[in-house]
Amino acid sequence: MRWHDAGKFLITFVCCWGLEVVLLADSADRLILWYDEPATQWVQALPVGNGRLGGMVFGGVEMERIQLNEDTVWGGGPYDPDRAWAREALPEIRRLIAAGDYAQAQAQAMAQERFMAEPMSEMPYPTVGDLLITTVSSEMAYDYRRELDLDTAITRTSYRLGGATHSREIYVSPVDQVMVIELTGENPEHPEWGGQLNASLAFQSPQETTVSVAANGDLVLSGRNTDAHGVKGVLTFEASLRIVESDGEIVASGGQVHLWGATRARFLLGAASSFVNFRDVSGDPQARNLTVLDAAAAKSSEELRSAHVAEHQRLFRRVALDLGGAERAAVPADERVQQSQTDIDPDLAALYFQYGRYLLISSSRPGSQPANLQGIWNASLSAALE
Repeated sequence: MRWHDAGKFLITFVCCWGLEVVLLADSADRLILWYDEPATQWVQALPVGNGRLGGMVFGGVEMERIQLNEDTVWGGGPYDPDRAWAREALPEIRRLIAAGDYAQAQAQAMAQERFMAEPMSEMPYPTVGDLLITTVSSEMAYDYRRELDLDTAITRTSYRLGGATHSREIYVSPVDQVMVIELTGENPEHPEWGGQLNASLAFQSPQETTVSVAANGDLVLSGRNTDAHGVKGVLTFEASLRIVESDGEIVASGGQVHLWGATRARFLLGAASSFVNFRDVSGDPQARNLTVLDAAAAKSSEELRSAHVAEHQRLFRRVALDLGGAERAAVPADERVQQSQTDIDPDLAALYFQYGRYLLISSSRPGSQPANLQGIWNASLSAALE
């Protein structure tokens, strides 16, 4: 489906991570992007995706925001853009163009009125919404780190609160077609204090949506896409979050799910739309989500992770690029970018190259829609460049 290409995600993203990412000197860690503070803007968040389902991970302490996209959720719906009299108008448009510069203005007007597609703009590519993971703590976080490992396609956030160690790992499996979110929170110095992981899970979206807790305990965001350029929004979509593992108490209330006193928890998130093809939007997103969530929930954490990593590395490890200069990887990336204007840093160029490959692998795979100019990531209802 092509209900529209938008934005220049890769160029923007490279510029943004180039300002803040710090690279490690170890050869394996040269493929890790890491930060010492959470993202405060969307362009600073870390991208994960499996070609169909995408997420931007902010790595917040009090609130983790994971912005979500599904590659068939576009604005509008099936429509015929052809002008009724386009064929008849073409000879006259050609004659006016051939007549000279003055007549070209008339040719332009006729082309727009009788020949160009209607509407002339294609449909926008909007966000599905956000998953919010909110924690409550009066402590200040320290030893903070968030990272994206290009070689495993896993993002990890870790920090300490009052002696307790917290970690959050997130990836989108191309094998099991779900986003996997694994949280831990424990105090190794005082295990008698029990689990340190307390969180509330909620959805939000700028689209026309409702949030509910299903009979099976899934937190569900259901919605309909937006109208666009005079075309009625007729696509339905759904994002579903399931807690599949936790040693804490789970309570659902007020359209949220609350987790208390846990040391570990594993969530699975599925997203789907009613898209069948560019003419047919009669699919069942709820059934699609239940199918993939049920199948993924039957697998262990290690089974999900190992299958995901192996499939990602099947593509990512096809190419290795070493231009030398590995010792420069210990320098923070913002300094390297500045220094590269006057100094030679070939290893930085190699990292740019591998990051671009990671983005394309994460935003386009067999069976998914082709990557648009945003990859698969966009936080608004209408991307910057439609």
